[in-house]
Order: sequence, then structure tokens, then C-alpha cells
Amino acid sequence: MSSRLLLFIHIQADKSGYNQLLFSFTNIFRISS
Repeated sequence: MSSRLLLFIHIQADKSGYNQLLFSFTNIFRISS
């Protein structure tokens, strides 16, 4: 996982909260697979 992607996720979590962080990870895994 690239650091830029992790940074994007971190920013999204800051803006939207922990639930949004989990949702982002779920979407990434769905897109990756």
C-alpha cells in the first residue's frame, strides 16, 4: 500500500470520522479484488 494512499485515507478519517475510515478500507479492498 502506497504512503500516498495511506495519507489520503488518514485525511478522509480526519474529515469524516472512524466509520468513514472503515468504509474507505472496505471500498479499497472491493476495488482491489
